[in-house]
Amino acid sequence: MKRAFLSLAMVAMLTTACTPDGELNEDYNGNQTEQPGGNNSNEDETPTEQPGGNNGEQGGNPDEGGNGDTTIPDVNPDEGGEGEDGGDNNPDQGNTPEDGGEGDNPDQGGEGGDNPSEGEQGGDGNNDGEGNGDGEGGSDGNEDETPTEQPSEVIEFQDENTKLICTLHWDENEDGELSYEEAAAVTDLGTAFKNSTILAFDELKYFTGITKIRDYAFYNCTELESVTIPNSVTKIGVYAFYNCSSLESITIPESVTSIGSNAFYGCRSLTSITIPDSVTSIGDKVFRNCTSITSVTIPNSITEIGESAFYGCTGELLIDSKIIATNYNRDNYPKSSSSAWLYGYNFTKLTIGDNITSIGNYTFYNCRSLTSVTIPDCVTKIGVSAFQDCTSLTSAYCKPITPPDWGSNMFENNASGFKIYVPRNAVDAYKRSWRLYYEDGYIEGYDF
Repeated sequence: MKRAFLSLAMVAMLTTACTPDGELNEDYNGNQTEQPGGNNSNEDETPTEQPGGNNGEQGGNPDEGGNGDTTIPDVNPDEGGEGEDGGDNNPDQGNTPEDGGEGDNPDQGGEGGDNPSEGEQGGDGNNDGEGNGDGEGGSDGNEDETPTEQPSEVIEFQDENTKLICTLHWDENEDGELSYEEAAAVTDLGTAFKNSTILAFDELKYFTGITKIRDYAFYNCTELESVTIPNSVTKIGVYAFYNCSSLESITIPESVTSIGSNAFYGCRSLTSITIPDSVTSIGDKVFRNCTSITSVTIPNSITEIGESAFYGCTGELLIDSKIIATNYNRDNYPKSSSSAWLYGYNFTKLTIGDNITSIGNYTFYNCRSLTSVTIPDCVTKIGVSAFQDCTSLTSAYCKPITPPDWGSNMFENNASGFKIYVPRNAVDAYKRSWRLYYEDGYIEGYDF
């Protein structure tokens, strides 16, 4: 009886096995049975959720791989799954390299080894059930990785020749481009552009480490049409833009305090030049032979102008510098010789700034191309022979209500029909103070 009972029990064990929840696994004859590392069943089942395992067909947490459809709660989490069947693994440890299954730690993937450098295949229990995020042999992207360094933003040059010279000299990382950082690191242009054929260099404004445009920096760049000087520059050297005959415009920043001799000599295409209030001195022949200039503005800050600074220039002179208050004489007046600052300047119109209170002796003596002058209402004195021998001068607009003190021959040997226009309500005052000019019929009332 006892033997029969044992025989029946053995038959039952060989025929079927019952899972913990009452479902049947297949027997040892090729049918599925429960394995310690997980279930390989393809049946549509909702697995019991365990830490570290997931359902392969439904898609697991992308941070946790696994191929099993069900998990067994009593697997040792320190040992992981067995063979290719992912099991109820510790999510922090995953499988060992020798026994690891496909339900690996997301930071360790691969069949037969968890180390990303050893694994052959990432686990296939990701969001869509197809495997972990990085696929074969790698992590799923959740690792703390050092981001790839992005290249610095590069300057887009208007002129390729300019770019070529810049990258040749200052491309530190040798990527064929010049970044804003690389440009800002430059402290001296040297003579890299001397005698070059560049057309434009407005990108010079990004070279903010430069404090001086070196002597001869753009010497004889005959095709250069435009350039923007950075605000960091305090000095423009001698011959810096000499014979840049195509240069049409240039902005001198407020940071510049001095302009060296011959700096813009021969820039025949320049049409106007404004010198900022920061400049205190202008060297010899700075704008000599800039024959297209029609307007020059000289600010109050200027205390020194070199010889023949505007030789060959024409058009309007707007001057607010007290340099014109200097008293000269017949031997050294500003147009007397090549050593004088107005020598060769054939301006036709003169406007005196509002900071001027006095016009010196012989200041504009012999300015033969001058046709018109405007004297502001702040002027209180006009010196001896200040406008004598200005043979083309036809109009002087004198705005002061109170007639300025005047020296002899203030206006003398001017053009035929010369007139002095004064405020209409001040005609009587000028009649008394400037009687000589009134009697000669020069003074007329004017509405300013």
